[in-house]
Amino acid sequence: MNEAERTVLGAQIQRRREQAFETKRAAYAAAGVNPATWDRAEAGEPVRPDRLRRIVRLLWPESEGDWGRIGAATPASDADRVAELERQVAVLRAQLDLVARAADVPRDALERLHHKANREAVERVRAAVRDRGAGQPGTPEATPEPTPRASGD
Repeated sequence: MNEAERTVLGAQIQRRREQAFETKRAAYAAAGVNPATWDRAEAGEPVRPDRLRRIVRLLWPESEGDWGRIGAATPASDADRVAELERQVAVLRAQLDLVARAADVPRDALERLHHKANREAVERVRAAVRDRGAGQPGTPEATPEPTPRASGD
């Protein structure tokens, strides 16, 4: 593996870890490597081959630990991607139908609940982001309003 490949792989490892794990610690513990090894892998620095296989196998199980097979399972063309997404949607719709029948609830009612839950989740995230920003230096909430000076000062 050359330096450019390591750099690209490091960025892929970081993106995949951020998608799959809440913390870096959870990821390196699940892979069975130490934090320094994980940091080197994400930075695109050399890592022992057996440790790299552990990381790759954790983040891309279908690769069986072979970094060269990352992305090999993804469709090559837009038409293939669309076909795969349509297949996934069909599977999800079938699952929704099963749930609707089991719960004896019309499917459209479940879809409405799902959309409402998504809207509520988005609002919770927005509120959390607003709350996290409040009180941080540089945010409008953290910058006190200037007090007017009394005349004659």
